[in-house]
Amino acid sequence: MLRPGGQFLFIEHVRVDDAGTARLQDKMNWLNRLVVCCDCNRPTLDSIKAAGFALALVEHTVLPKASKFVRPAILGKRHRARPHTG
Repeated sequence: MLRPGGQFLFIEHVRVDDAGTARLQDKMNWLNRLVVCCDCNRPTLDSIKAAGFALALVEHTVLPKASKFVRPAILGKRHRARPHTG
């Protein structure tokens, strides 16, 4: 749970824009899920926005020592919007 006005720092795998690498992510996701219990092929940033989080900072980066299909990542800070009072 995150209280209104609270913040959450994150680093997340993301689905790549490149079609070839995205196909590789789809093919290899089962292995990633088996080994590290996460999905590497989700549109994570879209999911964060859809959940109602306001993004204070987002940086697109790579995890340099990871396999090609799990390298793309985002890191940042999000906060739950304060309830509207009025």
